[in-house]
Amino acid sequence: MTSRKLIYIKNRIAEINIIHDVLNQLKDEWGLDTTVSADIVVALDELLANAIYHAFKRDEHEEIKIEFIREDNIIRIGIEHGGILFDPTRREVKKAASTLDDIEIGGLGILLVKELMDVFEYRVTPEQKNFITLIKHLR
Repeated sequence: MTSRKLIYIKNRIAEINIIHDVLNQLKDEWGLDTTVSADIVVALDELLANAIYHAFKRDEHEEIKIEFIREDNIIRIGIEHGGILFDPTRREVKKAASTLDDIEIGGLGILLVKELMDVFEYRVTPEQKNFITLIKHLR
């Protein structure tokens, strides 16, 4: 059985709260455990904040499309936006430092996404938009 939820948010940080509300609803509807939903929240917060802060000019008013799909034992999430093209999966990130003083600025959020999600892929659509696929396996 496949279930879908499609939403659009504006490229504004405050809009990320809409994602939290949707995930709370899906957690109940799809019977997701707290760990799975928390992993998805962290990954989406990071990727959406990066897109909003870095892919758009401040005065641009664009939409970001997010689709949630539940297929058997996986959650598939698609994120599409027309901001500056950037492949976050190719960003080289170093493993977390042993102390706070050793942490380099930048890249830790992408490392979190890679660690929390089972699949993290990027492609450019035929319309020249960014498209990120996240997959979380349900155990």
